[in-house]
Amino acid sequence: MTHHVLDIPLPRPPLTSNQQRGAHWSKVKAARDAVAWHIRSAGGDTLPHLDRCHVSITWHAPDRRTRDAGSLHAFGKAAIDALVDLGVLAKDDADHVLSESYSVQQGSDHPRITITLTAEDAA
Repeated sequence: MTHHVLDIPLPRPPLTSNQQRGAHWSKVKAARDAVAWHIRSAGGDTLPHLDRCHVSITWHAPDRRTRDAGSLHAFGKAAIDALVDLGVLAKDDADHVLSESYSVQQGSDHPRITITLTAEDAA
């Protein structure tokens, strides 16, 4: 399996699931646009086209405050949509994005969000 890693230099996600629940659509769109910009800046537009892959997102948080990994789902949705828009991922359905996982590493000296795409090799 081939891994592609993007480091997004954000100390925190621009939108969490808790924030998304009550957010106006324009705030959700602004967060999605910000994520797309950061993915392009991190070299996401130079990745090869992946037909089927697993997506893993890790937030390297700047402190040790309690956070739940599920809060990254809104960021993950925006990131996957951006990768589809860039042509890196074929689609964002279950036939193409085989799994999504989210984790938080607390107390990082280098806060960021890491997106790892693991290509599913053709059988």
